[in-house]
Amino acid sequence: MLRLPSSHRRSPEGVTNRQIHRSKVQEAMSEMIAPFDIDAESQTPEDAFISVMGKDQPGRVRCAGSGETLRTWYGFTSAGPSAYSERERQMQEQLKVQEDKLKAYADKMNEMQDQISQLQSVASKVDEMSVLLSQIQASQAHTQPIPVPPPVQSESETETDEAVDDYLDHVVPVS
Repeated sequence: MLRLPSSHRRSPEGVTNRQIHRSKVQEAMSEMIAPFDIDAESQTPEDAFISVMGKDQPGRVRCAGSGETLRTWYGFTSAGPSAYSERERQMQEQLKVQEDKLKAYADKMNEMQDQISQLQSVASKVDEMSVLLSQIQASQAHTQPIPVPPPVQSESETETDEAVDDYLDHVVPVS
């Protein structure tokens, strides 16, 4: 006889153990959630954050760990106007440097785009010249006769020419 796992066995009412377990878990979850149901309309995001993270601690930076203070987090000793203006000045300098870099990259990109357009223009002119050259070659092929290679000399003619050359070499000039 085939035995089913315990999670698939049916109780006398026709319900499996898995279904019973699932319903118990759902009941437990709803009991756990019920006490925390708060009127969502009356709670602001700040109230929700405080309920999870707790109230602010003076001199501490929230969500940065237990050892972080304003001094260690922001890196300056006083939070007065001079420290703020110094930090703002540094940020303005960094912003200016980044803007200059961005402008230089934009100028370089424009220069490259100009070079690309010049190359495309040259390429189109080369294509036009190629077409014209092929047309000229085609028209010349129709108007010019086909070049005939020079006649090939036979061996007997070559021997005769050599004999004449030898005779001329031995002729003594008449004085």
